[in-house]
Amino acid sequence: MAKTIQIGLRLDKELLEKIERLSEHECIEKMAWIRRALAVFVSDEEAGIADEAIDDYIHLRIGEEELKDYTGFKKIPDDIQDARKKALEKIVGKESNENSI
Repeated sequence: MAKTIQIGLRLDKELLEKIERLSEHECIEKMAWIRRALAVFVSDEEAGIADEAIDDYIHLRIGEEELKDYTGFKKIPDDIQDARKKALEKIVGKESNENSI
C-alpha cells in the first residue's frame, strides 16, 4: 500500500458542487474522485514539463543534466540527440554565412 498523508483543502462552494455531481454521475466516492483528478492533473503537468524540457534541450536553452532532471532520463534518446545536433548545425551554418558577408 502506498504511503499517504492527510491534507486540509478548501474549495469554492461551486467547485465542490461540480465535483459532487461528477462523482455521483460516475458512481465514485467524492474523495476518490478528487484524488484521481489530482493524480491526472499532476501527471499531465509532469508530461508538459518534460515536453518543454525536451524542446529547450533541442534548442540549446538547457543542458543535458537539466534535461535528465526534468524528464527522468538516464540516457538521452538518440532522436533527441540528433534533433539537438541539427539545431546546432543550423546555428553554426547561419553564423558562418553571416561572417562571410
